[in-house]
Formats: sequence, C-alpha cells, structure tokens
Amino acid sequence: MQQQWIRYGILVLLLALAISGAQGATIVVAPSGGDVTALQPAVDAASPGDTIEVMAGTYAGDVVVRTPVSIIGTEGAIVGRSGDGAALIIEADNVTVRAITCKGPEFGIIFDATSGSSVRECRITSGDTGILLSGCTDCSISDTSIITGKSGLVIGSSARTVVEEVRITGGVTGIVIRDSDTFALRQTALIGCDIGIVADRAGNGTLEGTTLTDVGAGFLGMGITDTLITGSTVSGVIQYLQMFNALGCRVEAPAMQGPDYFTADVFSDTEYASGPWTVSGWNYALTGETYAAPEGYLQFGDALHVTIIGDARSETSPFIVMEAEVAAGDLEGYDPATFGFYHIDGAEPVPAGGAPVVTGGQVSASATGTAEGSYALLVRTEAAGFDWYYLLMGILAGIVVLLIYLVFVWRRD
Repeated sequence: MQQQWIRYGILVLLLALAISGAQGATIVVAPSGGDVTALQPAVDAASPGDTIEVMAGTYAGDVVVRTPVSIIGTEGAIVGRSGDGAALIIEADNVTVRAITCKGPEFGIIFDATSGSSVRECRITSGDTGILLSGCTDCSISDTSIITGKSGLVIGSSARTVVEEVRITGGVTGIVIRDSDTFALRQTALIGCDIGIVADRAGNGTLEGTTLTDVGAGFLGMGITDTLITGSTVSGVIQYLQMFNALGCRVEAPAMQGPDYFTADVFSDTEYASGPWTVSGWNYALTGETYAAPEGYLQFGDALHVTIIGDARSETSPFIVMEAEVAAGDLEGYDPATFGFYHIDGAEPVPAGGAPVVTGGQVSASATGTAEGSYALLVRTEAAGFDWYYLLMGILAGIVVLLIYLVFVWRRD
C-alpha cells in the first residue's frame, strides 16, 4: 500500500513538472537586474512557449524572432533605435507581442510568413511602415496605436487577418491590403492620412465601425470582391469612397451627407444602402444633397445627386438603379400610391419611377436613371376624402331649425 502511494506521488510530481514545462519559462530583459540586458539574446535563448518580459528601457532593434514566444513589455519598454531598420522581425508562428513601444526608421514590426501571431496594446512609430504582414495567416492586431510617415499597416498576400481598435495617425496611406483574402477591420481610426484605406485585389473583407478624420480619400477599392463596409464615421473627408473594378461589394451608411463626395463607382457593381433605399448601377458618382421636402411631402433618408461618368471606356452605358422599401404602417396619413423616388431639380418634385408595389405589408418603389440629376425618396400627404357624415349632420340640423321655425310661425298665427 505504501509503495502504491509512493508511485502515485511520483506520478503527480512528474505531471506537475510536465505542466510547468509546457507553460514555459520567463526571461527578464532589463538594463540591470534581469536575466539579460538585450532583447535579441533573450529571444535566441528562449524555447517555444517561453515569455520574455521586457522592463523599462530602450533596447536595440532589428530583433529577429524565430521561436514561438510571447514578448511582453512593461511601462517604458522601447525597442528600436535610430540606426535600426525595424524594431522586430517575426519569422516564427504563434508569436505574441504585447505592450511594447516599437520605433523604426523604416518599419516598426515585420511579420514574415507567420501564422497565428498577434500584436496587442503596442505603440508603433515608423518613418515608412508601422506594421507589415507578408504572406501571413490567422494574424491579429488589436488595441494598438501607429504613427507613420508613409503607411500605418500593410497586409500583403495574407489570409484571415483581424485588425481591431487600431489608431493610425499621419502618412500617405493608413492601411493597405493587397492580394489578400478574408480580412476584418473593426473599430479602426485613421487620422490625417492622404488616403485612409487602400484595398487592391483583396476579397471577403469586412470594414466595420471605421472612423475617418481629416483624410483626403476614405477608402479606395481596386479589384476587390465580396467586401462589406458598414458603420463608418466621417469627418473632414473630401471623398469617402472610390470603387474601381469591384465585384459583389456592399456599403451601408446611415447618411450620405458629410464628405464633399460620397462615392465614385467605376466598372463596379457595388450596392450602396442608406436608410430604406439602395443604389447600384454602372459608372456613376453619388453626393449627398441638402434638401427639405416641400409642404405636403414626407422625406425618407438623404437626398442624393447623381453624376454619370460618361467618359469611362466601357461597352456598358452608364446607369443607376434606386430601390426602396418601407413598412405600410410608416406611410400612415400619406398616400401609398405616391411613394417613390422623385426628381428634385425643379421647383416641385416630379415622380422618377413607376407606381409602388404593396406586398405583405411592405411598400416598395424603384427608379432608373441614365442622366445627371438629384433625387429624393418621398411620399405625399393623403388627399382628404369627402366626409358624408358631417354633410348628413348638417342637413339634419338644417331640417330641425326649419321645423322649429315653422312651428313658431304656426303658433303665432
């Protein structure tokens, strides 16, 4: 019995040692009092799964990471000096970089053909590119700020990249996505860039909750496919969107007003949705237009101005299709037969499409345009019907008055 308990105790001890080994060791990098005084020796000495804790101080960059480790900084930990090309170069899979300030004249962090790696809670400053992902899969960047001289984040030939709560300031382009598939940008903020986001030959993407502030052009999509752009906040932007040769993309916007120009759509089939209506077509531009519906009309969403891009070299002639659908209950007090898109270029609105269609409690309308013009989605006040009740009551009251008068005359005589 005693030997059985001894064997059991040895087994538990071996299991504990195995778990401890699986969790990895911690190597401390510090100017003094740590295990090493530089980051590269710590990385070279680390085993897979180890944690490298970087204490406050400034450390040499161009650190190449070829082992799956976690590099975690404390307040004041800075990697990269003026003579370095990049602060960190990640070549291993499953590397985590967290709470580090990375500085590089050219690059902040480079991820080279890695999988499952991540950047969190970091501050990046670079003269050229803040973070570069090249040939990577399943990598993520979150809760990180980047100040750049050229490009904040470049994603090239990568798949399944997630960028969340990243703030990029300055530079020519905030984010560049090229030759990549399945990407998600959530709650990113782009400030003071010439172009906020450039997507070139990228597909299956989601851009959700993007904030664009003082940016020349918000989003440039070239040859992109099946991408959703939704929930953007735009301020001080000249042109929000430029879509060229895009296929299967959708843009959802609470309003079209704000940027000087909302979108230019060339050789693309992008669908734009705002409120109850959608717009699609071929070779056109959209601008939000300030418009107040005249008395007797109810307006839905923003008015828009359409510019036909006639000089684009295309076998298909330019056109635009506008569609809208609302619940029949939303038209209470108005005439459903007048619901639809109206030309608003003149003094009075003029219907631009056919009669609306009522199906299952929904009212839908559509219109097609091939020339420049301004449109609004409107419905007219319901015409007041003739009230026979009040007419009858008036007649009865008149009869009563007449009878009273006749009785009065008869009794007097």
